[in-house]
Amino acid sequence: SPTRAVMSVQGQGQVIGLLENDEHIREAYQQALQGLGFEVVVFSEDERVLQQQLAHLHHIDCLLTDYHLTHHTGDVFISRIRDEFNDTIPAIIVSGDTSPDALHKLQALSLSVLHKPVDIEVIAQEIQRLTAAVSVH
Repeated sequence: SPTRAVMSVQGQGQVIGLLENDEHIREAYQQALQGLGFEVVVFSEDERVLQQQLAHLHHIDCLLTDYHLTHHTGDVFISRIRDEFNDTIPAIIVSGDTSPDALHKLQALSLSVLHKPVDIEVIAQEIQRLTAAVSVH
């Protein structure tokens, strides 16, 4: 059952960087992920604000972003954070865009692409899978 899927995910305070320009979706992600034990940092698309946010962070365990943002696409944002922080930060893009161009571009970046509509359980499981894979090293 879907409820059991949620229970199987236990965040251990991993820091999830979230960028989603739809307020309702963003709040839903944030509440659900925090409820599962993840720490969620909501990033701003505003470069000045983003700079300040990054300055206060010691690490990010996973990035979760929408593909179509207000000013950019999610891959641009992910590259930007990885440039500043760490090239190996796992990242998930939630996309309603299934055009071959978009998918090809995303595959080149070594990230997970989840297609809308997507359940928060699926997102949480993917975060757990990605962060677990990293912490093994």
